[in-house]
Amino acid sequence: MFAPGILNDQVAIVTGGGSGIGLATAQELLRLGARVAICGRNAGKLEAAAEQLRAAGGTVLGATL
Repeated sequence: MFAPGILNDQVAIVTGGGSGIGLATAQELLRLGARVAICGRNAGKLEAAAEQLRAAGGTVLGATL
């Protein structure tokens, strides 16, 4: 729907980014060029998700709430 790179130089914060809809949203935002911070309650899920997103080439910060 949106062109890759449309969010270059933007930062997005995604709550619940460790799994499900939040993780899918973070993946899409990265595809569009944003740097992403994912937040949630489970540190293990967040770190696994952050590693997955970084492996796809994204700039990601994971933080627990």
